[in-house]
Amino acid sequence: MIKLAACALLLTGCGATSLRLAAAPTLDGDGHPGFESTVGIAVGTPLDFHGPSHHFLQATGSLGGGLDGRTRTGMLVTTGGLDYLYWAEPRLELRGGARLAYRVVEGDPAHTKLFGVGGHLGILPVVAGNASGPGVYHLCLGPEIQVEWLHSDPAGSSRTLLSLPLVVELTVLTAGD
Repeated sequence: MIKLAACALLLTGCGATSLRLAAAPTLDGDGHPGFESTVGIAVGTPLDFHGPSHHFLQATGSLGGGLDGRTRTGMLVTTGGLDYLYWAEPRLELRGGARLAYRVVEGDPAHTKLFGVGGHLGILPVVAGNASGPGVYHLCLGPEIQVEWLHSDPAGSSRTLLSLPLVVELTVLTAGD
């Protein structure tokens, strides 16, 4: 555990690194329910340098899969984005940002590819953490809301997608912040 924490500190320099798991029921614009789960990482830098920072900008990425609501078949999901993270020490983490997504619906005869653009907002209460020392961390568990527009290739499956993931996130804030 100590080696893992030291590795995370070295990877982040001065900033915030987050590891996250998300599981989400989804609903597309035509009312088809589905499900997605992803594992992700975010690496970022503080936005204020006048003492301990509570404002961060993070580059994010995730990979996962799920059940496409329209076709009722499996799919691969990958995302990338840019997030603003506010740490309301010691109780809450607020996260919002823009993201790009790519989904491949495997069971579709044409193997539909969905290119998504959207945003998300999360309110994540801190359930455990350490707010002192050179390696500050917090473990959060809470809800998020995500909205995306999905453009399909081949045409015909474009749609909006609403998802409400439950997120488990570990964020390490390193010395120098």
